[in-house]
Amino acid sequence: MFLKRSLASSLGAMCLIVAGCGDREASSVEGSAMAAKSRAALNAQKNGLDIDLVKASSSSKSGANVEMHFKLAARPEAGKAVGLSLVFIPPADDTERMTVSLQASDGLTIEAGEGPAIFVPSKGAPIAHQMSVKADRDGIYSVTAAVLLETANNSTASRSFSVPIIVGSGIQPMAQ
Repeated sequence: MFLKRSLASSLGAMCLIVAGCGDREASSVEGSAMAAKSRAALNAQKNGLDIDLVKASSSSKSGANVEMHFKLAARPEAGKAVGLSLVFIPPADDTERMTVSLQASDGLTIEAGEGPAIFVPSKGAPIAHQMSVKADRDGIYSVTAAVLLETANNSTASRSFSVPIIVGSGIQPMAQ
């Protein structure tokens, strides 16, 4: 009888220990991802930005101290124009003028808002630019934005950004 109770309580304790172990790594990864999303949302709200904006990638960290964010109005479909919102955050310094030149990759056409667009920034205040793009067929495309900042002492700095545009399934059909 004592042996059965001892065995039962030992098994019960082992079950609790095993159940308590769980997948701690997965839950901490999920927690980290949620924390990163929360930080991004707080930063967006702090800057007065739409929390659905995505930060555009830049091939270099040097050059102009400017950020670019973007948001597609809808899921892109072949043959249909889709709105693309761009938001630039210039540095809070003596920038007097910002020029943005936009270029679409092969197979993607800028329907409206091509530019170049010239802005007079207000000390770090976000600057919005609306445009629309249209792809001929399903595929993976990009819009490149070249940003040139000019300061009061006639110095210039530039930075390029890339916005991925995935149309349809993103896979182009094989030619037969």
